[in-house]
Amino acid sequence: HLLRIGKKLELGLISIDDFTITSFRPSDVKPTRHRTEILTTLKRVEILYRKKLLPFIHSAKKASIGQATYWQRKEWYYRQLLDYVKKINPSYRVLEQILPVLTNIKRIHDQFKDNIEETLSLAGITFEQIEELYKTPKTKRRKLAKEMGISDVVAESALKEYRKFKLIEDRISDISLLPPKILFEEIDELRKLRAQYEQDRETLLKSNVRLVVNIAQNYINQGVDYLDLIQEGNQALIRAIERFDPSKGYRVSTYAIWWIRQAMLKAIAEQGQAVRIPTYLAQWARKYSRVVHDLTQRYGREPTKEEIAEELGITVHELSNMLQAIQGQISLDRKLGHEEDSKTLGELLEDTSIQAPDYELRIQQLKEEISKLLSLLDEREAKVISLRFGLEDNYPRTLDEIGRIFGLSRERIRQIEARALRKLRKPFKLRELQQYLKEE
Repeated sequence: HLLRIGKKLELGLISIDDFTITSFRPSDVKPTRHRTEILTTLKRVEILYRKKLLPFIHSAKKASIGQATYWQRKEWYYRQLLDYVKKINPSYRVLEQILPVLTNIKRIHDQFKDNIEETLSLAGITFEQIEELYKTPKTKRRKLAKEMGISDVVAESALKEYRKFKLIEDRISDISLLPPKILFEEIDELRKLRAQYEQDRETLLKSNVRLVVNIAQNYINQGVDYLDLIQEGNQALIRAIERFDPSKGYRVSTYAIWWIRQAMLKAIAEQGQAVRIPTYLAQWARKYSRVVHDLTQRYGREPTKEEIAEELGITVHELSNMLQAIQGQISLDRKLGHEEDSKTLGELLEDTSIQAPDYELRIQQLKEEISKLLSLLDEREAKVISLRFGLEDNYPRTLDEIGRIFGLSRERIRQIEARALRKLRKPFKLRELQQYLKEE
């Protein structure tokens, strides 16, 4: 499951922030480099799992190399795999997808255990008795069953069901390197931790909802509805809490404020304008507006481009380019005059997505003239010419392709084409097409 989720990271379907706990990433490591390192580690996990560990999951490996060597190597592979997983440091969202797999293993085990307990109850056999019978050699099993007061038929029937249950337990031990009892205790503990985590997360969310509302008030009337801003902020708050590392020494609100602000700015950049501009340009536009406002207050007049550029720390040329990139949009329905019958901008712009009606009419007339010419040929010649020049579907075919359609050789199709073209090249037949050549 970890490798399957990692494939989504490789394909760009999920971000590195969703796959791993990025707050533990060193400050000098950029996200792109971190993503590359995680993908490299995942590749090592895949090689170790498929080439080394997977063969050891099958119990047949025990017989080929011996019990002691089997468990020794297998444990070493597991420890190496665990080191890789710790290095990846998967996020809660990834672990949340893996936990149901473990829960399902426990469910299957409990289902088989209930079946064997029901069978033993009907047979009047205790769990301790069936375990003792299972461990006893077959030659001594009948005698032991007799001492327990169990008939041979009942004992064999109970043992048959117990072997199915034991097969499940052995399989679980082979996969997990843990006895089922210990494994299921770990799974129960993990479920308790998950419940505690969700409770603590809910507490932190409720404690910081007011922070989202306060930040959203700073971005009112910027093209995105106030409630939508709060919704974006709440989602960012959840992501921040999931990535929060208390060992860094700062509060949740201090860490979350950056996530919340970035989410709102991104929403404004994507939804607040008819034409989307990048987030960094939207942020720059807000900074530009503040600088212009401050300079206007300072000088009592509109600041020049040179003054604005100096305040922003960029050149006048760079300022002009940025202003051009963020300039507003003009509606195509805007009238170009003050009169009621003034034309709109959209009416003056040529629509190049469709052909003019007269062009479509000329094409239709040309097709009719070509059809008349082809009617002068026999059926096979007309079909060859039509396929050769793509007159039916705009897909010209090669001589080989036409030959396969008719079941003829390439040379024979070439001869038919040449004969048909000789018939069509007579001047009186081409006279009707001359006008279309002149129009071109």
